Amino acid sequence: MDHEEIIKYGKEVIQLQSDAIKSISDFINTEFVEVVKLISCNQGRLIIMGLGKSSIIGKKIVATLNSTGCPSLFIHIVEALHGDLGNVTKEDIVLFISKSGNTDEYKKIVPIIKQMGNKMIAMTANKNSYLV
Repeated sequence: MDHEEIIKYGKEVIQLQSDAIKSISDFINTEFVEVVKLISCNQGRLIIMGLGKSSIIGKKIVATLNSTGCPSLFIHIVEALHGDLGNVTKEDIVLFISKSGNTDEYKKIVPIIKQMGNKMIAMTANKNSYLV
């Protein structure tokens, strides 16, 4: 690649990212308001659970939230199924992050979290997922 091709490619990448961020604004609705209010009024922590690539995203979100004063904790779904749910208190809200929202691990953990009485939030690309 020459100098001009690199500049052109760089601008295209930034434009694609800008368009993607702009399209997210379509999801700012009353459900978004409910989630923001739920998290901001919470007396416990925001527990984020994920699996695979979603776990990487979850860990980044937790790092950002903790640095801004919102107490949060990441728990890998598999570790939650093998004992780490002891870290979750009744006051905590659980946020599940998953692209499909249909893996066996999520289907196993959701009933357990429901039984514990925690409020749950799902972040998924699949509007018809098990998590929704």
